[in-house]
Amino acid sequence: MKPKLIGLCRHFSGYSQNELAERLGQSQYAVSKYESGLLKPSPDTVRKMKEIFAENGIGIEEIDFLNNVINKKV
Repeated sequence: MKPKLIGLCRHFSGYSQNELAERLGQSQYAVSKYESGLLKPSPDTVRKMKEIFAENGIGIEEIDFLNNVINKKV
């Protein structure tokens, strides 16, 4: 997942960085680094993020739409 996409999905899911970090079992610092692009999340972390976002109504279709918005394809 792209850094901006992580931040958008987190925001629309209603989580703070700290809340998402707790759900992931990671630090708020790590989530901040993912969102700024300074650290790339592992495939397992991306999978967990997508599951967490899906629980809050941000499914694959919404993630794809937001990704296209970020890439200015919409």
